[in-house]
Amino acid sequence: MLQHGLKQDEFYTWQYRGRSIRLGEIPPLPLDMQKPMPDEEKKIKVKLKIDVKNNRIQIRTNLPDNFQLYGKINGSISFSNIVVKNGVAIIPFNSETTEFKSLDAYSVATVTGVDLSIVGDRCRNLVGKYVKFNPINGNTIEFHTA
Repeated sequence: MLQHGLKQDEFYTWQYRGRSIRLGEIPPLPLDMQKPMPDEEKKIKVKLKIDVKNNRIQIRTNLPDNFQLYGKINGSISFSNIVVKNGVAIIPFNSETTEFKSLDAYSVATVTGVDLSIVGDRCRNLVGKYVKFNPINGNTIEFHTA
């Protein structure tokens, strides 16, 4: 931290980048780790709707094509590399062996193949209740059903 702007003066007062810090106060994140603000004209409010049909789980969404999802079905059956195409992501599911109870789906901002002019760097243009910010990865998607 001393290399990144944390200093102490002769009165034992701490300063971080010229700003006084009280004992126990957490200094702000460096600029490269702060949440990036979305471009107003390109903001996408993420919508997800789940449908369980015969042998698959279908997620209807407004995420762009090639967006990848991973996660678990019923807390134990893992899936990965589920790709959004034309607003739909399909997760193969064997309904004969297990009854569908819950779905936990995630995505990270470092997805490949997604048009960055739509989502922005570190998925900054994604907003809504399913979007969570991670200081290292940027905006991520978290979707849980019970």
